[in-house]
Amino acid sequence: MTRPIYETPQDLTNQEKLLRQALFALNPRQSIKYTRSADLAPYDYVTEDPHIIFEIKSRNLRQDRFDTYKISAQKIDRINALGEESGLPAVLVVGWTDKWGWMPLYSPRQEVTTLKTLLRDGEAQSCTWGRTDRGDSYDVEKSYEWPIRRFRIFEYADLEKK
Repeated sequence: MTRPIYETPQDLTNQEKLLRQALFALNPRQSIKYTRSADLAPYDYVTEDPHIIFEIKSRNLRQDRFDTYKISAQKIDRINALGEESGLPAVLVVGWTDKWGWMPLYSPRQEVTTLKTLLRDGEAQSCTWGRTDRGDSYDVEKSYEWPIRRFRIFEYADLEKK
């Protein structure tokens, strides 16, 4: 059975805006080139210099609405495997209505606290979670959950003037 693709053109626009926020935070003085992934890839973008894998999520609620963040474990495991295989860091960027944040998923540098570190140390855990409003049984799956305070949180920059 082929699953439907729920991602809309507006979702893609929102993802690119969030990526631009992250790239501006990485280097506000220089534009960083990026490439969108293929449909159904486990990640959304990869940058050229520095080389980073990005997964982007946009949420229609305030950053402080929940204490924890949840995401598909399968998606994260695939992104981490790609990072380990390629040696590229992988980052999750989440945009809420009032702020945005990032969380390292994989890093070749041992000193970086990643989601894998949080799982190992018991600060993140597995759960069964997902949306039920679409009637798609594949939406409810093993997920990872960890405190939102572990994200590095940013205010939105006004990039229209940049």
